[in-house]
Amino acid sequence: MARPVSAPKTPRGAPRPRSAALRQRAIFSEVLIPDEGQSKAQRLAGPPRTREVRSTREARPLSAGSYSQRKRVAGMPLLKASEPLHPSMEPKVMESHRTFAGRCPRRLRIERLRKKYASLDVQKLLVERDVDVSQPWYEDKSPLPLEAFDDTEYDLRTPEEWMDFCHDPSGQFKPLPALALWRDPDSGAGYWRRAMVLHYHATVKKFEIQYEDPEPVGNGGRRGMVDHLPRLRVMFRGEDPEVFANRVEHAYKSRRRAEILLRYNFFVDNMPTDDVQQLSTDQIAWLKDATKTCGPETSNTEWDFIVQEVQLDFGRAMNRITFDTHLLEEDTKKSDPLQELLRPVAEQGPVGVAAAGAAPAPWRGRVAIPKHPFQATFANLCWRTLRVRSEVVLALQGIKGESERRLQQETIFSTDFSRPLRLDEFRQNLRSSCAEAALSLK
Repeated sequence: MARPVSAPKTPRGAPRPRSAALRQRAIFSEVLIPDEGQSKAQRLAGPPRTREVRSTREARPLSAGSYSQRKRVAGMPLLKASEPLHPSMEPKVMESHRTFAGRCPRRLRIERLRKKYASLDVQKLLVERDVDVSQPWYEDKSPLPLEAFDDTEYDLRTPEEWMDFCHDPSGQFKPLPALALWRDPDSGAGYWRRAMVLHYHATVKKFEIQYEDPEPVGNGGRRGMVDHLPRLRVMFRGEDPEVFANRVEHAYKSRRRAEILLRYNFFVDNMPTDDVQQLSTDQIAWLKDATKTCGPETSNTEWDFIVQEVQLDFGRAMNRITFDTHLLEEDTKKSDPLQELLRPVAEQGPVGVAAAGAAPAPWRGRVAIPKHPFQATFANLCWRTLRVRSEVVLALQGIKGESERRLQQETIFSTDFSRPLRLDEFRQNLRSSCAEAALSLK
C-alpha cells in the first residue's frame, strides 16, 4: 500500500485558503478494482470481521466424560484397521533391489505390473485364444483329463511356494485371493468368480478354495462354498493373466493333438497285414547274421519271435504309407471331416515329408567332410605352439612331474596336531603352512 497523498503545503504563518481545489485524501491499492460494482464504502470497509473472530477463537476445554473408559462388548474381536485381510502377493520380477542409472526401479516395475494384471480380463484373453470356458462343460467334452496336459513350465512358482504366502511374518494364516472357474451344476456354463485359496492337496494336486461371490439367484445364491479345483482352474492375483491364458490354451491344444494321434494310430494298427508285402528270405538271413555279431547266439524259438515282431512292424509301416497316401489325396467332389482331422498327422509322416520336397534320407550314416590339408595344418599348429622343439617338450614334462610330486608330498593345510589348539594358534599354524607351500612352489 502506498503513502497517502495530501494537499500542497503553505508557508508557515500564512493563512490556509478555503478553496475547493484542495485534494481529498485517498488510498492507492491494486486490489481495489472500480469496474466491479462495489461501492466506495464497501471497498474501504476491509475484510469481514468473521475471519478475525475465527482466528482468535479459543478451544473449548475437554469435558471429564471424554476421559471415561469405554467398555467393549465381551466376545468382540480386536480389529486393526491397518491389517489387510489378504496377504500381499507382488508380481515376480527379475530385477535387482538396487537402483541403477538408466533402469526402472524395482518398486516402480512391480507397481506397473500390478496395474497391468488388474486391467486384464482372463475370460476375454481365453476367448481370443479360441478357448471359451463359458460354454457348457467345455473341458469335459473329451474323455482325456485336461490336467494330464498341463505344462508346469508356465508357472513361476510351485504350489508349495504359492501356499507359503498364506503365512505372514507373524505366523498368522491368511487365504490367498484368486479367480476360480465355477461351473453351473445344471446348465454347465462357467464363469470366473473371486475366491480364496485355503489349502493345497499334493496327493490329488488340487487346491481347496472358497468362493467369495454368491451363486446366482437361480442356484440359491449361496455364499462361501468350498470346492477342490486343479491348477488350470485357479488363477492367483499376483499371476500374469496372459501367461495363464497361454497355459490353458497349450493344455487344450495338447489334448486335442493327443486325441488325433490316438485315432490315427488306432486306424493304422487295425488295418489288415495279410496282403501286405513282407520281408524277403535274403533280408531275414541278413538280420539273422547281424544279430549273431551283437552277442551270444540266440535259440531258434527266440529267433522266430524276433522275426515275427519285425514282420509286424514292417507291415505296419507299409499300412501307414498307404493310409497317409489316401489322407493326402484331395477330393474336390466330397470332403470327409475325419480326413481333414487326420491330414496334419499324415503331412508330418514319411509320405508328407517326401511330398513337401524335403531332402531324402542319406544312404550312409556319415557326415561328409570336405578335403582339408591335414598335414599342413598340423605342421602350422606345431610351429606356432613350439611343440616340435625338444626344449619345450622337456620343459612341459618337467613342470607336470614337479606339480604331481608337490601334490603328493606336500599339503597346503596343516593337519598334524598333537594337542588341542586355540583359535589364534590354529590360524598362525595355517598361515605358516600356506607361506611354506607358496615359497616351495616359487
